[in-house]
Amino acid sequence: MTSTTSLLKEIQKNQETFTKSGRKIAEYILMHSDDVVTISISDLALKATVGEASVTRFCRQLGFHRFQDFKTALAVDATQQEYGIDPNLGSFELSTTDDVIDVASKLKNNLNTILNDTISPIKPNEIKLLVDKITRCRDICFFGIGSSGIAANYAYTKLMRIGLKAESLHNNHMMYIRASLLKKEDIAFFISHKGESQEIIKSLSLAKKEGAITIALTHCHQSTVAQMADHVLITGDDQTFIQGDSIGTVMSQLFMIDLIYTLLIQREPQKAQDIKMKTIKALG
Repeated sequence: MTSTTSLLKEIQKNQETFTKSGRKIAEYILMHSDDVVTISISDLALKATVGEASVTRFCRQLGFHRFQDFKTALAVDATQQEYGIDPNLGSFELSTTDDVIDVASKLKNNLNTILNDTISPIKPNEIKLLVDKITRCRDICFFGIGSSGIAANYAYTKLMRIGLKAESLHNNHMMYIRASLLKKEDIAFFISHKGESQEIIKSLSLAKKEGAITIALTHCHQSTVAQMADHVLITGDDQTFIQGDSIGTVMSQLFMIDLIYTLLIQREPQKAQDIKMKTIKALG
């Protein structure tokens, strides 16, 4: 690792691959990175409520032989500050001296990277299977909280306009009610970036209890939602500490939805066109 930005990004993106103790350490480091560079391995173990051996294993998993080497990588933050780079502004080395065009160009390049990371894990046969199931389902319900609700609403609108019976749920009470009323012929499609939203987890559990087909769209393949769902679609990610849910997060979700939508149209293009024209006329 050569910079704090890249190291913290690596920890953030791979939290789900760590052990239970490793996730505790990662969470503490991400919240208190400035403090970690000045404390001992025993202090970190105490603060993260893990054993010292767990800290050592955590560092080695990230490619550092010693805890001291890990701390040195974190301390590079000070060097970055000297060159006008603020690691809290973004994960793509956004400088405080960048003008508007510089920032726009970096955002565009960042989006390209996120979309490439979304395409890379795609399994064509799995996608084709999901398109088959969506084509045959009775109802498809999209569940999403917060920014993932934007993607859920987008998916519902797209699929409804080509003739599928779709719904979008983002209120927890309505999510629970609808999930409990699903049937085996229905699909419950859950969108959750980190895959740990309690509202989504409870809704998914209710849907599975009723025998519905469950699909998860998430960045974290080892998250609770991903582990519970029948099928999992993985998105790219580049959330930054100051931005929270970035445009990249939403764009990667919308991209996957558009991929499924386009493949559905590809199956029966004339039928899709006729139905869409009918909805366009209704709006006119």
